[in-house]
Amino acid sequence: MRVAHPKLDAAASRHLAALLRAAADESTPEGFPKRSAGTLARSQRAAAKRIVERLDRASPADRRAVVGAAGEPATSRRADIQRLVNEATARPAPSLQHFLPAIELPAEGVPLPTTVALHGAGLMIDATEDADGTDELTVFAIVARPQGQGYALKTVPLASDLSAGVGASALGATIFDGATEDVMVLTAVLEDDGGNAAAALEEIETLVALSANVAETMDGSDRLGVLRSLVDYGLFVAGTPDATAAARSTATTIVRADEWAGLLSADRNDGEAIPWKLAIPHEMGSGRYELLIDLPGAVPQMKSVRISAQQLSVTHPPDVELISARVQLGIGDASATIDVEGDAFGQVPPVQRKVVAATLPVTFGMRVFIGPPIPQSLYDCAENGATKRKRRNCKRKIKRLLADRKNRWADAGGSGNRVSRSWSAEMGGFVRADAPRGERRKRGKPRTNASFAGTEALRVAGTLVGSQVEAD
Repeated sequence: MRVAHPKLDAAASRHLAALLRAAADESTPEGFPKRSAGTLARSQRAAAKRIVERLDRASPADRRAVVGAAGEPATSRRADIQRLVNEATARPAPSLQHFLPAIELPAEGVPLPTTVALHGAGLMIDATEDADGTDELTVFAIVARPQGQGYALKTVPLASDLSAGVGASALGATIFDGATEDVMVLTAVLEDDGGNAAAALEEIETLVALSANVAETMDGSDRLGVLRSLVDYGLFVAGTPDATAAARSTATTIVRADEWAGLLSADRNDGEAIPWKLAIPHEMGSGRYELLIDLPGAVPQMKSVRISAQQLSVTHPPDVELISARVQLGIGDASATIDVEGDAFGQVPPVQRKVVAATLPVTFGMRVFIGPPIPQSLYDCAENGATKRKRRNCKRKIKRLLADRKNRWADAGGSGNRVSRSWSAEMGGFVRADAPRGERRKRGKPRTNASFAGTEALRVAGTLVGSQVEAD
């Protein structure tokens, strides 16, 4: 499962802090059009000012956690933000699909509707944030859609003043209702302590609005990826610890246009009398929550085949390191692409598909990104070097090394990196290879494992593991 909660990046957050300060002061940072970073509504400027003031009065340790040891820059240039956006959009993007037990591929032979709806069905509280066992919660979502170079933003309240303990609470609000297009969804759970949840909601709305203004000036073909990276960086700044601020938990995900069919094909859960298809985890303090999401609509009862790639390994030359990998798993004529950081192959989720064919191909493909190793000491120097000059020189060295890695994608295992096996939906297993001439084909239990190994210098090995659920 990919984590949708923002990943701490102090180098980026300190630039977002500088942009918030500029927005609060109605000034324009270097390299930005006048209408971008410094343009917010009056109430949003007040929210930006609150966030900046909270950062200014934070303890040295809390401040370092947000903006790093180097501290907040005097100004944030457009070129600096563009570099950070480029780095963020190159990393795997979280998707709602990855909150399912398996990535759901479109059901075979079932057409995709032209419009879809996404409902906030309920909130499951596994542990409360308040010691008395009851939380006072505000829950909402912000939906963003590309609109030209800019974005259309909409805040959707899901619950206000919700007093609840451990268990499930129904919500029933529609988060999104529209065409099957790319959509970014930010969900938030806030603990209301003395009425401060409204201010927290306003701060998060301000960060999204500021991020959208800045993202509009950024280059990048993945418009929602650009926005999400800026939103995630800014949420760390808004989350600076402070006794007056409401506790909060946020998660940002993107649903791509080609993922809606899989989400609609997923099975619905009916636990706690609240129908839902996936759960987005949220945490704040000791509180543990799951926002239950539903997509109305059902597909006919069909057999469901699940395939996972396990025990993956890559053999590569000793003078390079494995930077990332791109795995493709397919069932029939549909497939999912999964990006993996480093060698975290244990995090490759399975794929699942409802099928009608008696026999269909199961495919596996993998590409890896290799490059010369970059010493951790260089990153430490770039962040915490004794002098500004030393930090700058280390950053330049890292930049040169990263440039050496560019365009060094390689086919893992040559022709051996692509594997195809046949799955029999009638037997519930992989079809055994044809027996040698003159020998009878072996019979018995269906085979659910299929091992493979490449033969080239850059070799991938692993096992395809399958299972099947019969239609009710």
